[in-house]
This record gives sequence, structure tokens and C-alpha cells, in this order.
Amino acid sequence: MKRLIVIILLAMVTAVMASDNGNARLEIGVRSTYFELHDSTRGPNEHYMGSLDELIEEQDYLPLPFINVRFGRYLALGLGYDQFRVKTWSRPEPGDGEIGHSDGTLDTAGPTISLQCYIPNRTRYTPFVEAGLLIYNTYFDHLPAWRDARGEVNSHVLEIHDENGYRLSLGCDISLTENSSLLVTVEHTSMKVDATYFLNGRLADTTTFPLDNTRYGVGLKYHL
Repeated sequence: MKRLIVIILLAMVTAVMASDNGNARLEIGVRSTYFELHDSTRGPNEHYMGSLDELIEEQDYLPLPFINVRFGRYLALGLGYDQFRVKTWSRPEPGDGEIGHSDGTLDTAGPTISLQCYIPNRTRYTPFVEAGLLIYNTYFDHLPAWRDARGEVNSHVLEIHDENGYRLSLGCDISLTENSSLLVTVEHTSMKVDATYFLNGRLADTTTFPLDNTRYGVGLKYHL
């Protein structure tokens, strides 16, 4: 997978450099996002794993950095960093008097690589489309009450097998000054992670958590 990522990155760099004879400039910025999962609830007989039947988005609006290498008016290579958290949840059965519980949280973070195509015009609004590769790592932040249930340390362990994903975006640069702009985006992220559940050191179950989501972003960008 790492070799494939390097090949894709080199191909992207070659394409954008060839498009405008290497006439490049640098853009740096930060962006904050809000995301919504596409598959966040399950029915009574199709849980994600065990009693887990809901995934809850934990929003974090901390602005995250990105860098674009802009080649001429039309193309750019983007490098950024992204992260998001999803809490697992078990809804209570009707009438049982419980309030539900969580086993832990899926924490996902890592760099992104993207190719952007801009549509220049005579206005201050420059729309663009973007295709990106997500090089994420995901781990499960166990809730201690579940991991060490009944006083047995590490009796319940969920191991995550990382999955890379991809992203397709629509966005718009809104010029503020000669060297700065406001950035707004709508993104479709396609991603899933496989997980293995161990009970007292023995394989108990396997599952896949669907993390496909739509993200809405706003940020600021400075043109060097």
C-alpha cells in the first residue's frame, strides 16, 4: 500500500507540473469541518458488533492545517492533515430502564493527498473539484469499564485494522484580498475499518465499521 501511495503521489506531481511548465506557487491555510456519518444506526437484529447498534459523531472544530502547491490557474497538489472521532453506542431496549452505554471510541487521523482542479473566471468566486487519498490510522480508545469488565484487566480488547479511503470534494475559493481567500467545501469520504474482538485473549468476533461520511468545511488560505 505504501508503494502504491508513492506511485500515485509521483504521478500527481508529474501531471500538475507538466500542465503549466512547473510555474508553481505555495498556498497555506487552516480549515474546520463538521461531518455526518452515512450509516450510523442499525436495527435490532443487525448490530455492528455485540450490542453495538449506533455510531455517534464527536465533532471537533479545531482548525487543521493544509498546504497546496498551485501550478498555474487550473491545477494544484494538496497535502493536509485530518482527524475525526466516532463513539460506539448500545441503545437500551424499550422498557428496560437503562440509558445505553459505550464500549469506546474510534479515533481516526492521518495525512491526506489530493489533486484539485480549479475553474477560473472573472469573479471573486473560484469553484474547484478535488479527488483525494486518505492515509489514515485508526485505533480504538477502549472505555475502561468495558475493557476491564468484572475486574479482569484487558478482558475485552478490540483491535483495528487500518483502512485507507478516498475523498471527492466540491469547493469554492472566495477572494478576500490579493493574497488571501475564504475556503468552503463539501466532501464525500468513503472509508471503512475492519476490527477483531478478543475476549480474554481469544478471538470472539470480527466486524467492519462503516465510516463513510459527508463533511462540510470552512477555512482561510494565504497565497505566498
